[in-house]
Amino acid sequence: MYGYFGAVILSLVVGVIRFMAYDAGYTAATGTDLVKAASGKVVMTAAKADMIEDSLSTTALMMALWNNFEDVRYGIWNAKTDEE
Repeated sequence: MYGYFGAVILSLVVGVIRFMAYDAGYTAATGTDLVKAASGKVVMTAAKADMIEDSLSTTALMMALWNNFEDVRYGIWNAKTDEE
């Protein structure tokens, strides 16, 4: 349960860094230097592909966690003593 919050914070940090990389690539791609424009387009494509991959993997992880949430809670409930 607490690992989820850590994953959210880590995802936020990685997302901000990736956004900054995409923005830098866009800035380079719209410039007049052909070499920087080509490398900027490569950076933009790679950052966009990483964003899509992370979104899909995060969605799959959340679906798996929520699908098994009741099973985990039931196991924790059964492990408790009567007083708890």
